[in-house]
Amino acid sequence: MLSKRLLLLSFIPGLGSMTYVSAANAGNVAPTIAGSPRVAVTAGRYYSFTPTASDANGDALTFGVSGLPRWAGFSRRTGQLYGRPGAGDVGKSRPISIAVSDGRLTRTLASFTITVRAASINAAPTISGSPSQSATAAS
Repeated sequence: MLSKRLLLLSFIPGLGSMTYVSAANAGNVAPTIAGSPRVAVTAGRYYSFTPTASDANGDALTFGVSGLPRWAGFSRRTGQLYGRPGAGDVGKSRPISIAVSDGRLTRTLASFTITVRAASINAAPTISGSPSQSATAAS
């Protein structure tokens, strides 16, 4: 038995890209994802970034991440990346990508890195100067 399936192909000359829409995705609009994550955090400080995402069809959204730093957690429900890096995490992370899916189509936020800076050392204050060697008595 032959199956009738809609398959639309488009090719944009010079760009070398091809897009297709199968019957399963016809009428479905891809979700959107946006946001500007902070790209630096100081060791010992809390970091949090939650992208904004929506779906024109009102489909339920789920999030995914790749390149998650070892000090960070991630919520598949909200897309929030969060955590508190320690002194051993100082340096630049691998590229991090956060994606959102409506169950049929996926969009990805531009990848980014997070640089963990060393915390400044809180040193004891110093006192300098020389005390006076003489005093004047009041009369």
